[in-house]
Amino acid sequence: AHSINMAMVEALDLLSDCKDLLHITHQTGDADHENVKKQYAEKKFSADVMSFITDMPVRYRLASLVICRSGATTLAEITAAGRVSVLVPFPYAANNHQEHNARIIETANAGEVILDEEISGERLAKLIKKAIIPFISLLFFSYLSAQSGFEFAQNVTVDGGQGNAYDLIFGFSPDATDGFDAGYCSNPEYDNEDGCVLFEETWSFIDSYAPPAPPPPSFDAALNWENHRYYTQIVNGDSLDLIEHIWDIQLQYGTNNTINLTWDNTGWSDLGTFVLQDAFGGALGIDIDMTTEASLTLTDPAFNTLKLKVTPNRNRRSLPIHRRKL
Repeated sequence: AHSINMAMVEALDLLSDCKDLLHITHQTGDADHENVKKQYAEKKFSADVMSFITDMPVRYRLASLVICRSGATTLAEITAAGRVSVLVPFPYAANNHQEHNARIIETANAGEVILDEEISGERLAKLIKKAIIPFISLLFFSYLSAQSGFEFAQNVTVDGGQGNAYDLIFGFSPDATDGFDAGYCSNPEYDNEDGCVLFEETWSFIDSYAPPAPPPPSFDAALNWENHRYYTQIVNGDSLDLIEHIWDIQLQYGTNNTINLTWDNTGWSDLGTFVLQDAFGGALGIDIDMTTEASLTLTDPAFNTLKLKVTPNRNRRSLPIHRRKL
């Protein structure tokens, strides 16, 4: 659909901060194919751009999120595949049946609906991040469900209030280390990203380093763990290591001197305790139970480090696993 094609092209700039974590399969149709393919290449996104997909079952299996129209056949396919969706109903369908179809999926919390006249690159980028970023690291965990230990990954979004934001991902896995873990291949024959990608397998990232902070007054945010900057840091969740772990959240304020932190704490109380404090353990007035509150706004640049303290619940082992492809 032309409207979806153009919105996705617009969304690429807004997804640039996480493009190294995404692989996008885009069916364009014939009319937009060359233009859309050129945009992905120029913006250096990993993508398969084709006018028509012939191996649809394989593509569904690899996908985390499906963005599409909402005809009955399409919805039957994505429902059977168990995939979350962003649905853009065809506005001229008879009796508006595509929107009715889509609303059923939305009511079941299996997808979100954007009407064709409301679709934009900004809205599409936000939904992609909402659906995928909190779970980028979790493909690594898909084979661990029968093992001992603790595994999950959660997300804190740090927004500078000027159209820029960072998703900071933290969590536990019994097979992760407390250092940097590069990732793993869907085919265990390949132990490095180059070989994995060369043979068209899926390389799944685990930890992700953050670059050095830009010069002030540019906004910036990153996790600090053992004196290294991360966007994603999954630590060891072995059953013998289920103690309090502390990540520092390093902040640098933009010209508006405002930073907003938000998190979706659904189910967190079952996973353990989550506390967000100022650098002095709450002595300066920031001492938040993250299972009961879901946001924090800072307007004082003196608060440039926060302590994220997490103690896993030994009786809860894992959350559902999601894939990373789009």
